[in-house]
Amino acid sequence: MPLPPPPPPPPPPVQANASAVIQGKPLTSSATPAVAPVSKTVVVPKKLIQRGMVIEADMLEEISQTGGQADNSLLQSIKDALTAEAVRDLSAGQALRSSDIRRAILVKQGQLVTMTVGDKSGFLITVRVEALQDGRMGEQVRLKNTESGRQISGVVTGPSTVKGLQ
Repeated sequence: MPLPPPPPPPPPPVQANASAVIQGKPLTSSATPAVAPVSKTVVVPKKLIQRGMVIEADMLEEISQTGGQADNSLLQSIKDALTAEAVRDLSAGQALRSSDIRRAILVKQGQLVTMTVGDKSGFLITVRVEALQDGRMGEQVRLKNTESGRQISGVVTGPSTVKGLQ
């Protein structure tokens, strides 16, 4: 009877300090692969914005910033800061973070605001009403018709403006 073939030889042992090879070149601890700098758009004030001020588009600009670590709290669009108010004083050229702003109160209790009802394609009614509570963008607030005294509700759409609920 013939003898079975001998087993294949074992693989060579792995050395603990073996160097990695990238594209045919050894990678040592002192060499790191090159990484292209990352460019990111950030929002900065054009001039000092004081705490409590409602931020408008003409107060800000978008600039391109390279380098640094990725920071997800930095605002990347002016739209993210519109109708917000500054939580602290913001210096010109300082990148804005989401923690630097909060949604501003656009309708204040006791204030006369403009309410619109209807749509632009059909009919549109505009009336002045009194706000019975503070409101931020998109919030529903209670209002009072100053002529009839009747209470109604509306959604804040901007500074001193609300849209009536239908």
